[in-house]
Amino acid sequence: MTPASAGASRATIRDVAETAGVSLGTVSNFLNDVKPIAPATRARIEDAIEQLDFVPNRTLRTMHGGRAPAIGYVVSDSPDPFFVEVARGI
Repeated sequence: MTPASAGASRATIRDVAETAGVSLGTVSNFLNDVKPIAPATRARIEDAIEQLDFVPNRTLRTMHGGRAPAIGYVVSDSPDPFFVEVARGI
């Protein structure tokens, strides 16, 4: 029994791999769509995701991948209206 089915916590990628009978790397490849996966394997992973109500943790993925869907804009304290217009454009 996985933690998700026991109601203890959210399902993890490891739970999906175990339920689908595939490696952790295969589930990762499926989620990130980086390598081709056989249709039968893809179906088992999809079934496991649905069965476990698996939802990828985007925060954790961002921390591990080093990428976030955000940008930063830093400006020194300046009275120049140019920077205000740039910030509005962003």
